[in-house]
Amino acid sequence: MGGSRRLAYLGFSGRGNMGDELLAQVFTEHLAPQRLVVYPRDRSEVPSYLRAVLAGGRPQLLLGGGTFIGSAYWRQLLVQARRWTRPGPALLLGAGVMGAEPGQADRDRSLAELRAWRPLLEQFEEVTVRGPRSAALLEAVGVAARVVGDPGLLVERPLERTPEPKTLGVNLGFGGALRGGDQPRVVRELIDALRILHRRAEGWRFHLIGANAQDLPSLELAEELARAADLEVEVALCPRPADCAGAIARCSLFIGQRLHTVVVASALAIPSVMLSYSLKGDDFMDSIGRGAWSVATDAATGPEMAELLVELDASRASQVLELTTTVGELQGRLRGAFEQLRQRQAAALR
Repeated sequence: MGGSRRLAYLGFSGRGNMGDELLAQVFTEHLAPQRLVVYPRDRSEVPSYLRAVLAGGRPQLLLGGGTFIGSAYWRQLLVQARRWTRPGPALLLGAGVMGAEPGQADRDRSLAELRAWRPLLEQFEEVTVRGPRSAALLEAVGVAARVVGDPGLLVERPLERTPEPKTLGVNLGFGGALRGGDQPRVVRELIDALRILHRRAEGWRFHLIGANAQDLPSLELAEELARAADLEVEVALCPRPADCAGAIARCSLFIGQRLHTVVVASALAIPSVMLSYSLKGDDFMDSIGRGAWSVATDAATGPEMAELLVELDASRASQVLELTTTVGELQGRLRGAFEQLRQRQAAALR
Protein backbone atom coordinates (compact mmCIF):
# COMPACT_ATOMS: atom_id res chain seq x y z
CA MET A 1 0.00 0.00 0.00
CA GLY A 2 1.42 3.41 -1.00
CA GLY A 3 0.43 6.97 -0.38
CA SER A 4 -0.35 8.83 2.80
CA ARG A 5 -2.75 7.92 5.59
CA ARG A 6 -3.59 11.59 6.02
CA LEU A 7 -6.49 13.82 5.05
CA ALA A 8 -6.31 17.57 4.45
CA TYR A 9 -9.15 18.83 6.65
CA LEU A 10 -10.79 21.94 5.22
CA GLY A 11 -12.91 23.34 8.03
CA PHE A 12 -13.13 26.11 10.60
CA SER A 13 -11.51 24.55 13.65
CA GLY A 14 -9.03 26.42 15.81
CA ARG A 15 -11.12 29.60 16.07
CA GLY A 16 -12.68 29.06 19.50
CA ASN A 17 -16.15 28.03 18.35
CA MET A 18 -17.53 24.94 20.06
CA GLY A 19 -19.43 23.64 17.03
CA ASP A 20 -16.42 23.72 14.73
CA GLU A 21 -14.21 22.13 17.38
CA LEU A 22 -16.82 19.41 17.86
CA LEU A 23 -16.91 18.64 14.14
CA ALA A 24 -13.11 18.42 13.92
CA GLN A 25 -13.10 16.13 16.95
CA VAL A 26 -15.76 13.83 15.50
CA PHE A 27 -13.96 13.60 12.14
CA THR A 28 -10.66 12.87 13.88
CA GLU A 29 -12.15 10.11 16.03
CA HIS A 30 -14.26 8.42 13.35
CA LEU A 31 -11.66 8.45 10.57
CA ALA A 32 -8.81 7.00 12.63
CA PRO A 33 -6.21 5.69 11.86
CA GLN A 34 -6.16 8.33 9.13
CA ARG A 35 -4.66 11.54 10.48
CA LEU A 36 -6.22 14.94 9.78
CA VAL A 37 -3.93 17.76 8.68
CA VAL A 38 -5.57 21.20 8.80
CA TYR A 39 -5.64 22.83 5.39
CA PRO A 40 -4.55 26.50 5.75
CA ARG A 41 -7.19 29.24 5.60
CA ASP A 42 -4.69 32.07 6.04
CA ARG A 43 -0.96 32.67 5.70
CA SER A 44 -0.19 31.84 9.34
CA GLU A 45 -1.23 28.22 8.76
CA VAL A 46 0.66 27.70 5.49
CA PRO A 47 4.11 26.70 6.93
CA SER A 48 2.78 23.81 9.02
CA TYR A 49 0.77 22.47 6.06
CA LEU A 50 3.74 22.71 3.69
CA ARG A 51 5.90 20.82 6.18
CA ALA A 52 3.28 18.06 6.26
CA VAL A 53 3.12 17.93 2.46
CA LEU A 54 6.91 17.79 2.12
CA ALA A 55 7.12 15.05 4.74
CA GLY A 56 4.57 12.71 3.24
CA GLY A 57 3.13 13.97 -0.03
CA ARG A 58 -0.15 15.64 -0.72
CA PRO A 59 -3.02 14.32 1.42
CA GLN A 60 -6.51 13.63 0.12
CA LEU A 61 -8.94 16.55 0.58
CA LEU A 62 -11.71 16.29 3.18
CA LEU A 63 -14.32 19.05 3.42
CA GLY A 64 -15.52 19.30 7.03
CA GLY A 65 -19.11 19.20 8.21
CA GLY A 66 -19.73 22.94 8.58
CA THR A 67 -22.10 25.09 6.54
CA PHE A 68 -19.78 25.74 3.59
CA ILE A 69 -21.57 24.82 0.37
CA GLY A 70 -23.07 27.93 -1.21
CA SER A 71 -20.45 30.32 0.17
CA ALA A 72 -18.26 32.20 -2.33
CA TYR A 73 -15.44 32.38 0.25
CA TRP A 74 -15.38 28.61 0.84
CA ARG A 75 -15.73 27.92 -2.89
CA GLN A 76 -12.62 29.96 -3.64
CA LEU A 77 -10.76 28.24 -0.81
CA LEU A 78 -11.85 24.85 -2.11
CA VAL A 79 -10.62 25.67 -5.61
CA GLN A 80 -7.23 26.55 -4.11
CA ALA A 81 -7.22 23.44 -1.94
CA ARG A 82 -7.70 21.17 -4.95
CA ARG A 83 -4.33 22.39 -6.26
CA TRP A 84 -2.54 21.55 -3.01
CA THR A 85 -4.12 18.19 -2.24
CA ARG A 86 -3.92 14.80 -3.92
CA PRO A 87 -5.51 14.54 -7.40
CA GLY A 88 -8.60 12.40 -7.65
CA PRO A 89 -11.92 12.37 -5.78
CA ALA A 90 -12.26 14.43 -2.60
CA LEU A 91 -14.32 13.52 0.46
CA LEU A 92 -17.06 15.22 2.46
CA LEU A 93 -19.66 14.17 5.01
CA GLY A 94 -22.75 15.89 6.40
CA ALA A 95 -22.02 19.38 5.09
CA GLY A 96 -24.52 22.22 5.38
CA VAL A 97 -25.70 24.29 2.41
CA MET A 98 -26.17 28.05 2.43
CA GLY A 99 -28.93 29.43 0.26
CA ALA A 100 -32.26 31.13 -0.10
CA GLU A 101 -35.43 29.08 -0.28
CA PRO A 102 -38.20 29.63 -2.86
CA GLY A 103 -39.85 33.03 -2.45
CA GLN A 104 -36.90 34.73 -0.74
CA ALA A 105 -35.55 37.95 -2.24
CA ASP A 106 -32.01 36.75 -2.95
CA ARG A 107 -33.06 33.40 -4.45
CA ASP A 108 -31.52 34.12 -7.88
CA ARG A 109 -28.16 35.16 -6.44
CA SER A 110 -28.13 32.12 -4.16
CA LEU A 111 -28.86 29.75 -7.06
CA ALA A 112 -26.08 31.36 -9.12
CA GLU A 113 -23.57 30.67 -6.34
CA LEU A 114 -24.77 27.09 -5.95
CA ARG A 115 -24.40 26.57 -9.71
CA ALA A 116 -20.81 27.75 -9.38
CA TRP A 117 -20.35 25.00 -6.77
CA ARG A 118 -21.68 22.25 -9.02
CA PRO A 119 -18.41 21.44 -10.89
CA LEU A 120 -16.57 21.32 -7.57
CA LEU A 121 -19.12 19.01 -5.98
CA GLU A 122 -18.78 16.67 -8.97
CA GLN A 123 -15.19 16.09 -7.80
CA PHE A 124 -16.35 14.43 -4.55
CA GLU A 125 -16.92 10.70 -4.15
CA GLU A 126 -20.42 11.43 -2.84
CA VAL A 127 -22.27 14.52 -1.62
CA THR A 128 -23.83 13.94 1.80
CA VAL A 129 -25.52 16.77 3.68
CA ARG A 130 -26.87 17.74 7.09
CA GLY A 131 -30.57 17.89 6.34
CA PRO A 132 -33.43 17.91 3.81
CA ARG A 133 -33.29 21.65 3.16
CA SER A 134 -29.64 21.38 2.17
CA ALA A 135 -30.51 18.50 -0.16
CA ALA A 136 -33.37 20.49 -1.73
CA LEU A 137 -31.15 23.50 -2.37
CA LEU A 138 -28.64 21.31 -4.21
CA GLU A 139 -31.36 19.47 -6.11
CA ALA A 140 -32.50 22.84 -7.49
CA VAL A 141 -29.15 23.15 -9.30
CA GLY A 142 -28.96 19.52 -10.41
CA VAL A 143 -26.76 18.10 -7.65
CA ALA A 144 -27.88 14.85 -6.00
CA ALA A 145 -27.21 14.71 -2.26
CA ARG A 146 -27.93 12.16 0.45
CA VAL A 147 -29.05 13.29 3.93
CA VAL A 148 -26.97 11.70 6.68
CA GLY A 149 -27.39 14.28 9.48
CA ASP A 150 -25.02 16.59 11.28
CA PRO A 151 -21.76 14.83 12.27
CA GLY A 152 -21.96 16.59 15.66
CA LEU A 153 -24.68 14.08 16.59
CA LEU A 154 -21.82 11.65 17.27
CA VAL A 155 -20.64 13.71 20.25
CA GLU A 156 -19.43 11.62 23.17
CA ARG A 157 -21.94 11.40 26.01
CA PRO A 158 -20.56 12.91 29.25
CA LEU A 159 -19.93 10.33 31.94
CA GLU A 160 -22.05 10.39 35.10
CA ARG A 161 -24.11 13.40 34.00
CA THR A 162 -27.91 13.13 34.06
CA PRO A 163 -30.58 15.81 33.57
CA GLU A 164 -31.66 17.70 36.67
CA PRO A 165 -35.44 18.30 37.00
CA LYS A 166 -36.79 21.69 35.88
CA THR A 167 -33.41 22.85 34.61
CA LEU A 168 -33.45 24.85 31.40
CA GLY A 169 -30.28 25.30 29.39
CA VAL A 170 -30.15 28.49 27.33
CA ASN A 171 -27.70 29.39 24.58
CA LEU A 172 -27.54 32.83 22.97
CA GLY A 173 -25.16 33.76 20.18
CA PHE A 174 -24.90 33.55 16.43
CA GLY A 175 -22.42 33.54 13.56
CA GLY A 176 -22.91 35.22 10.20
CA ALA A 177 -26.17 36.88 9.22
CA LEU A 178 -28.97 37.03 11.79
CA ARG A 179 -32.59 36.80 10.74
CA GLY A 180 -34.08 40.15 11.68
CA GLY A 181 -30.66 41.64 12.45
CA ASP A 182 -31.60 42.59 16.03
CA GLN A 183 -29.88 40.37 18.61
CA PRO A 184 -30.81 42.54 21.65
CA ARG A 185 -34.49 42.01 20.75
CA VAL A 186 -33.92 38.25 20.61
CA VAL A 187 -32.32 38.35 24.07
CA ARG A 188 -35.14 40.46 25.53
CA GLU A 189 -37.81 38.13 24.13
CA LEU A 190 -36.03 35.07 25.45
CA ILE A 191 -35.72 36.50 28.94
CA ASP A 192 -39.43 37.34 28.76
CA ALA A 193 -40.03 33.66 27.97
CA LEU A 194 -38.04 32.65 31.06
CA ARG A 195 -40.03 35.12 33.18
CA ILE A 196 -43.31 33.63 31.91
CA LEU A 197 -42.06 30.09 32.51
CA HIS A 198 -40.99 30.96 36.07
CA ARG A 199 -44.32 32.63 36.78
CA ARG A 200 -46.30 29.63 35.55
CA ALA A 201 -44.31 27.08 37.57
CA GLU A 202 -41.83 27.87 40.33
CA GLY A 203 -38.66 25.87 40.81
CA TRP A 204 -37.09 26.37 37.40
CA ARG A 205 -33.33 26.85 37.21
CA PHE A 206 -31.78 28.63 34.25
CA HIS A 207 -28.28 27.94 32.91
CA LEU A 208 -26.92 30.37 30.30
CA ILE A 209 -24.36 28.48 28.22
CA GLY A 210 -22.05 30.21 25.74
CA ALA A 211 -20.35 28.26 22.96
CA ASN A 212 -18.07 31.00 21.63
CA ALA A 213 -16.40 34.06 23.15
CA GLN A 214 -18.50 36.09 20.72
CA ASP A 215 -21.57 34.99 22.72
CA LEU A 216 -20.46 37.01 25.77
CA PRO A 217 -22.31 40.27 24.91
CA SER A 218 -25.57 38.33 24.50
CA LEU A 219 -24.97 36.37 27.71
CA GLU A 220 -24.14 39.52 29.67
CA LEU A 221 -27.29 41.28 28.44
CA ALA A 222 -29.35 38.18 29.25
CA GLU A 223 -27.90 38.01 32.75
CA GLU A 224 -28.61 41.70 33.33
CA LEU A 225 -32.21 41.39 32.16
CA ALA A 226 -32.74 38.19 34.15
CA ARG A 227 -31.54 39.81 37.38
CA ALA A 228 -33.86 42.77 36.73
CA ALA A 229 -36.73 40.30 36.39
CA ASP A 230 -35.74 38.57 39.68
CA LEU A 231 -34.64 35.42 37.86
CA GLU A 232 -31.61 33.54 39.14
CA VAL A 233 -29.28 32.39 36.39
CA GLU A 234 -25.95 30.62 36.11
CA VAL A 235 -23.60 31.65 33.31
CA ALA A 236 -20.87 29.51 31.75
CA LEU A 237 -18.74 29.94 28.62
CA CYS A 238 -17.95 26.51 27.14
CA PRO A 239 -16.04 26.66 23.83
CA ARG A 240 -14.61 23.17 24.42
CA PRO A 241 -17.00 20.41 23.22
CA ALA A 242 -16.57 18.26 26.35
CA ASP A 243 -17.33 21.19 28.66
CA CYS A 244 -20.34 22.24 26.61
CA ALA A 245 -21.71 18.70 26.50
CA GLY A 246 -21.23 18.41 30.26
CA ALA A 247 -23.10 21.66 30.89
CA ILE A 248 -25.95 20.73 28.55
CA ALA A 249 -26.23 17.22 30.01
CA ARG A 250 -27.39 18.76 33.32
CA CYS A 251 -30.48 20.22 31.65
CA SER A 252 -33.92 18.67 31.37
CA LEU A 253 -34.87 21.06 28.54
CA PHE A 254 -32.85 23.28 26.22
CA ILE A 255 -33.33 26.31 24.02
CA GLY A 256 -30.41 27.34 21.83
CA GLN A 257 -29.42 29.77 19.12
CA ARG A 258 -26.02 28.34 18.12
CA LEU A 259 -26.71 25.33 15.91
CA HIS A 260 -24.35 22.88 17.59
CA THR A 261 -25.60 23.53 21.10
CA VAL A 262 -28.95 22.15 19.93
CA VAL A 263 -27.17 19.35 18.04
CA VAL A 264 -25.44 18.33 21.28
CA ALA A 265 -28.67 18.57 23.30
CA SER A 266 -30.49 16.44 20.72
CA ALA A 267 -27.70 13.84 20.73
CA LEU A 268 -28.15 13.64 24.50
CA ALA A 269 -31.94 13.20 24.06
CA ILE A 270 -32.70 16.53 25.73
CA PRO A 271 -35.88 18.06 24.23
CA SER A 272 -34.99 21.39 22.66
CA VAL A 273 -36.27 24.51 20.96
CA MET A 274 -34.09 25.88 18.18
CA LEU A 275 -33.93 29.68 18.11
CA SER A 276 -33.07 29.68 14.43
CA TYR A 277 -31.02 32.60 13.16
CA SER A 278 -30.49 31.09 9.70
CA LEU A 279 -31.57 28.27 7.41
CA LYS A 280 -29.13 25.84 8.98
CA GLY A 281 -31.11 25.69 12.23
CA ASP A 282 -34.30 24.75 10.39
CA ASP A 283 -32.34 22.28 8.26
CA PHE A 284 -31.07 20.44 11.31
CA MET A 285 -34.43 20.38 13.10
CA ASP A 286 -36.11 19.03 9.96
CA SER A 287 -33.43 16.33 9.75
CA ILE A 288 -34.51 14.96 13.13
CA GLY A 289 -38.22 15.44 12.44
CA ARG A 290 -38.61 18.36 14.84
CA GLY A 291 -39.23 21.34 12.57
CA ALA A 292 -42.20 22.37 14.73
CA TRP A 293 -39.74 23.20 17.52
CA SER A 294 -37.73 25.67 15.43
CA VAL A 295 -38.53 29.39 15.85
CA ALA A 296 -37.01 32.04 13.58
CA THR A 297 -35.21 34.88 15.40
CA ASP A 298 -37.01 37.56 13.39
CA ALA A 299 -40.39 36.27 14.56
CA ALA A 300 -39.73 34.77 18.01
CA THR A 301 -41.70 36.25 20.92
CA GLY A 302 -41.45 35.58 24.63
CA PRO A 303 -44.98 34.14 24.95
CA GLU A 304 -44.46 31.85 21.94
CA MET A 305 -41.16 30.47 23.25
CA ALA A 306 -42.60 30.04 26.75
CA GLU A 307 -45.53 28.07 25.35
CA LEU A 308 -43.20 25.76 23.43
CA LEU A 309 -41.11 25.15 26.55
CA VAL A 310 -44.20 24.45 28.67
CA GLU A 311 -45.41 21.98 26.03
CA LEU A 312 -42.01 20.27 25.92
CA ASP A 313 -41.93 19.96 29.70
CA ALA A 314 -45.45 18.51 29.85
CA SER A 315 -44.60 15.81 27.29
CA ARG A 316 -40.96 15.34 28.22
CA ALA A 317 -41.02 11.52 28.52
CA SER A 318 -42.48 11.03 25.04
CA GLN A 319 -40.18 13.74 23.63
CA VAL A 320 -37.11 11.92 24.97
CA LEU A 321 -38.30 8.65 23.41
CA GLU A 322 -38.91 10.35 20.06
CA LEU A 323 -35.47 12.01 20.12
CA THR A 324 -33.76 8.75 21.02
CA THR A 325 -35.38 7.07 18.02
CA THR A 326 -34.89 9.75 15.36
CA VAL A 327 -31.39 10.76 16.44
CA GLY A 328 -30.37 7.12 16.79
CA GLU A 329 -31.38 6.49 13.18
CA LEU A 330 -29.24 9.41 11.96
CA GLN A 331 -26.32 8.34 14.14
CA GLY A 332 -26.47 4.98 12.38
CA ARG A 333 -26.37 6.71 8.98
CA LEU A 334 -23.43 8.84 10.07
CA ARG A 335 -21.43 5.86 11.31
CA GLY A 336 -22.12 4.07 8.04
CA ALA A 337 -21.03 7.13 6.06
CA PHE A 338 -17.80 7.38 8.07
CA GLU A 339 -17.11 3.71 7.37
CA GLN A 340 -17.56 4.38 3.64
CA LEU A 341 -15.11 7.28 3.86
CA ARG A 342 -12.52 5.06 5.56
CA GLN A 343 -12.94 2.43 2.86
CA ARG A 344 -12.64 4.99 0.05
CA GLN A 345 -9.53 6.54 1.55
CA ALA A 346 -7.98 3.11 2.02
CA ALA A 347 -8.75 2.25 -1.60
CA ALA A 348 -7.12 5.47 -2.75
CA LEU A 349 -3.89 4.41 -1.04
CA ARG A 350 -3.61 1.10 -2.89
